[in-house]
This record gives sequence, C-alpha cells and structure tokens, in this order.
Amino acid sequence: MQLQIFQYDTFRRHARNYMEPAIVHKWKMDQQSHFQHQLHLGGVVAVGGDMRADSPGHSAKFGSYTLMNLESNTIMDIQLVQSNEVGGSYHMEKEGLKRCLDHLESNGLKVDYIVTDRHPQIQKFLRERSVTQFYDVWHFEKGSVALHKAEKILLNKRVLKDVEKLSHHHQTSSLESFHSLILRFAPKNVVFPFMGMLCRLYLAAMHHNEHALREQATTSTGQAVFKVVFPKAKRGEGIVKPVKTNPTFNYVRELMRLLMQEVFEDPTSFAEELKTIPIPPDLSAEFPKTPKAELVARHVSRFNQ
Repeated sequence: MQLQIFQYDTFRRHARNYMEPAIVHKWKMDQQSHFQHQLHLGGVVAVGGDMRADSPGHSAKFGSYTLMNLESNTIMDIQLVQSNEVGGSYHMEKEGLKRCLDHLESNGLKVDYIVTDRHPQIQKFLRERSVTQFYDVWHFEKGSVALHKAEKILLNKRVLKDVEKLSHHHQTSSLESFHSLILRFAPKNVVFPFMGMLCRLYLAAMHHNEHALREQATTSTGQAVFKVVFPKAKRGEGIVKPVKTNPTFNYVRELMRLLMQEVFEDPTSFAEELKTIPIPPDLSAEFPKTPKAELVARHVSRFNQ
C-alpha cells in the first residue's frame, strides 16, 4: 500500500524524549495532590495491596505492586519491580510493597491497616514492620475445595488463626479490577522496556482514579440501568451488572496540554525528572553475549545434520 510509517526506533525516541517525561510528571503531580489531601484528613489511611506480574508462574520479568486507598477507591502508589533487582520473581511482591510503604511514610502518611492476600512472605514482612494486616475474604476462599469439608477445615489451626485476620470492612476486589484494566494499557503478550511499562502503569492508574467514584447510569425517569451478561461459569444463565455513566478522559486532555504547551517547548526539566527514576539493567545483561559468528557456527539445520 506504500504507506509511510515511522520506525519503532523513532517511536521510542519520541516516547523517551517527550511522552514518558510528560506522563511521569503528571502522575507525580496527581500523587502529591492526593497525598496532601490525605494529610489534611489526618494522614492515616486504610489501604489494599496486591501485586500483578507480567506473566504467570515464576518466570515474570516485571511485577507491579499497587497500593489503593480503600476509602476513596483510588490508586495511591504503584511500584514497578524487575525480577533481577531482587534475585528472582518470587521476591518482587515483598519489594514492591516495601517501596510503596516507604513512599507513603516519606510523605508523612501512616497506614492504619492493609488488606492483602495470604502470601507468607508478606505476612512476615508486615509483622516485622508492625503494620496491621487483614486478609481479603475472597482470597481466603478461592480455590479451597476443602472449605466444603467443614469439620476438617474448621479444626485446622492455621485456618482458625487466619479467620481472625479476615478484613472486617474493605476488600481488594477494586484492586483486581484495576489489574484487569492494566491489560488495556500493557498487554501481557507484548514486551515493554522498563520505562515504557512504568508509564503504562501510570496511565492506567490515572484512568482508574478519574473513574474511581463513577456512578451507576439512570434513565430519564431515574431508574437504575443494568445490562444482562452470560458468564461461561454460569452455563447459559444470565446475570445483571450495573451500567456506569459514560467515562471521561480529562487526564488525556491534560496530558496533551502538558505535552504540547510545556514539554515540547522546553523538555529539559522534564527529562531531568525522568532521570531520577532508577532503571535496572536488562535481564539479558546478566549473561555473557555470544558472538554472532559462533552462533552461526553452532547452527545446524535439520537438512544437513
């Protein structure tokens, strides 16, 4: 079709010089505004925390830990951890949580309590840090077929101990929804550089926070609007879900204004702000690079074995 399309390297250069600095700057400004608001309310917050990996199992490159204000349903902080920073993907969740809590404390905020899953490493870390922890009820129940065997489970010492710590009010379902939203900004089947991934997380957080308190849509007569969906798990049985009001994209307009009127005019200060974020070396940097000639010499096709 003879279409003129710029190369990926050109896109990365524009992103690195203009778009990523704008995104990072806006996220930091929004975050500071949120922190200041919480300080005016007393500086004590109830939060939910959870990690999302960019691939299943223990082969993940990135792990993003999200801390949500459970009172306002908004993202307070999100930390991106690369597996080679902490010696493997198993340790990313603890490191992400540590960075989130450190960031809140450095801004004068105190965690009243945190709602998480039952990850043993997280339990130990929060206990040592003297942070009150509760468990999300859904995570406690998920996958546990043995819960149906009431007598056996209810006499289990660990279960009895964990029931005492089930969250009494807030749960982390909104965090799960946010992690699903991230897929629209950073699909798991696409590999991103560290800063590209971080900026996509920030964009997802901005989008979520703008719609955190979006209300249910109503008809002209004031009737609540629902839609019928047919989940596969229900085997053809329909359920209703509330329809929310139309989304807004004020954060996009603000980003475009910032990009066109400030970053393009003088990108220096924004680029300096970007440099303050430590970027870990690529995973491949840990291994020696084999020369191409040697790889060609090793190559044997199935036709000339």
